[in-house]
Amino acid sequence: STGFDDSNTVYGPLFGSKASSGSSGGGGRFGAGSGRGMIRARVATPPAVHIAMPVVQGSLDKNIIKRYIKRNINRISYCYERELLAKPTLEGTVSTQFLIEAGGKVKSATATGVDETVAKCVADVIKTIEFPTVTDGTVQVNYPFNFRIAGSSNDDDEVLAALAAAPAPRPDTNVAVAPLPPAVELPPPPPPPLGDDPLDALDGKLQIVMKSIRKKDTAGALDFATKWRNSQPGDVLAWIGLGEALEASGDRAGAARAYGSIIDLFGARAEYRRFAGERLERTGERKLTIDTYRRAVADRPDQLTGHRLLAYALLRDGDQAGAFAAILAGVDQTLIADRYAGAPAIFARDAGMIGTAYIAAHLENKDHVMAALRKRSLSLVTQPSTRFLLYWETDANDVDLHIRDKNGNEASFSNKTLASGGELFADVTTGFGPECFEINGKLPAPPYELGVHYYAQGPMGYGMGLLQIERFDGRGFTFEDRPYIIMRDDARISLGKVR
Repeated sequence: STGFDDSNTVYGPLFGSKASSGSSGGGGRFGAGSGRGMIRARVATPPAVHIAMPVVQGSLDKNIIKRYIKRNINRISYCYERELLAKPTLEGTVSTQFLIEAGGKVKSATATGVDETVAKCVADVIKTIEFPTVTDGTVQVNYPFNFRIAGSSNDDDEVLAALAAAPAPRPDTNVAVAPLPPAVELPPPPPPPLGDDPLDALDGKLQIVMKSIRKKDTAGALDFATKWRNSQPGDVLAWIGLGEALEASGDRAGAARAYGSIIDLFGARAEYRRFAGERLERTGERKLTIDTYRRAVADRPDQLTGHRLLAYALLRDGDQAGAFAAILAGVDQTLIADRYAGAPAIFARDAGMIGTAYIAAHLENKDHVMAALRKRSLSLVTQPSTRFLLYWETDANDVDLHIRDKNGNEASFSNKTLASGGELFADVTTGFGPECFEINGKLPAPPYELGVHYYAQGPMGYGMGLLQIERFDGRGFTFEDRPYIIMRDDARISLGKVR
């Protein structure tokens, strides 16, 4: 079957019309007929589940409730189709009643109709759904589901009409009726999140540490991470867990030592030096950050992300001259064939922006900056912009940056521009990055939601890196760093919003 899988249950429709490769057409959802290869056989119409608008008492919009129900419709269909195998004539309406608490969780759910087993299963599915937060009080919902077997004589329009209609009492003409209030146009339901909670992309002990931090149990997180580090001192994830726990406890110096230990253990590997630097930057240890980036560039000048990370670390430390020299070294670096797609355009913009910041801080060096740019056929960049930069410190794998504006439009590798403005420079599929999305001028459609998709894990295993938000005002920069780790292949995570 296809659908929603978890560790205990496989959900998904049991009947349908997937292509068959067997003589009886059993290639997917209950196909009937014969066929080979990818040629689809004639198939029976699958059973159907119809839903109408719910009856809602409370502040949560019924369109939003319907949207969340539709996300789980395969699981609800499974309840019916599983019983249909044993009871081929089973059909009818299941009426559900459930109560949504303020936090969005379903406090209670009951269901009746069609079949006791089907009704209980549907109620159990509804209990697992997490709806949006309720602004005031609780929300009571009555929701009907109409299940029909294949070839049922009930027309779809008739079924939906029956679900939506309810007998209305005859009005009493002797009673004055107050006029209805004017209709209020409700906003459209919000789009689904761009990715899952970052904790869902973790596994094992690191997930335990991060969940404890999320629950504000910093003492428990630190105790667990310390024991983990002591038992597995050669595990880079143990040091990351310890650093996260120390940061959460307010011990930034201790966190810097933990991240610095990654350099001690894996100093010969430039990607681990860069990853440690991305973490150290957040602790405020700029000198140590610059040192590890500088060594990473010396060891692997061919890995372009090192030049860029070093340049901006120097800029953040107030060394505009050093930053300009570092980014020009990246511009001058000979590219490996089929690597670092989009990097020349990104570095050209970097050099123009950093050159502008250098002149703004040291006007006496303007001639030097302009000559260096002209030598490389580059120019100053003075237009303000916001850029989202994605790095990942693993080779031969593909991590994708996704951006969604307030209108629900999304940009990524398959659609590199937003109608509201902004463009992704290139899709990097061979490791390291950077992927860069740039919006010139004032942000036209905030808030922007940022997400990461671990598209192809590759041979290096888990993904570790940095999403960096750079704002350029035409003279200088501000930065925001969002490090991440992804341990599950094909995981999608949300890294928050930018306004």
